[in-house]
Amino acid sequence: SSSVDSITNISTIPMKVTFSKNVTGFIATDIIISNGTLTQFSGSGADYNFNLEPTSDGNVTVNINANVASDSEGNGNYGAQQFSIIYDNTSPRVTISTTVQSPTQLTLIPISLEFTESVVGFDSADVSIDNGVLKNLIGWDKSYTFDVVPEGAGYIGIIFPAGKVNDIADNGNEASSYFTIKYDNNIHLDSFDN
Repeated sequence: SSSVDSITNISTIPMKVTFSKNVTGFIATDIIISNGTLTQFSGSGADYNFNLEPTSDGNVTVNINANVASDSEGNGNYGAQQFSIIYDNTSPRVTISTTVQSPTQLTLIPISLEFTESVVGFDSADVSIDNGVLKNLIGWDKSYTFDVVPEGAGYIGIIFPAGKVNDIADNGNEASSYFTIKYDNNIHLDSFDN
């Protein structure tokens, strides 16, 4: 068992092994780990502790086979139910886009933000906009849309700074690239010769 819940970005996960009675012969190499390593093994009797350090993002499992330890009567242990935890140490990335070509005369410019994974904590104040105002924010999970109202002619710049939202493992997002689109409020009239 562990005091850490799945999914986690904790790189050193405290683990506990508890037998139903005192045993002898239980050592660190009796613990089989997939996608991780074991450190700081300690304990005796019925209670043992170690740290689990994931190797990479994904599922990390811990197994203890039968008959690796024995009680005072020489009875071998049952195999433990597999322990698994999902390790996620990757920050969400975000892409900003629009369906509108630049330059545009639209006074409500549609903008989309797409994250690489589900995020929480998104707020309209998180978006930094030069020469524009955010309106009509909607979305959830990893997809959000809003409109930008230009404040004046010229380029509008949009960026989503780092650390504004978090994924389920509490990793803060990476900053987006700086997105630009040009707003042209001049009305171009065709002229015809009579």
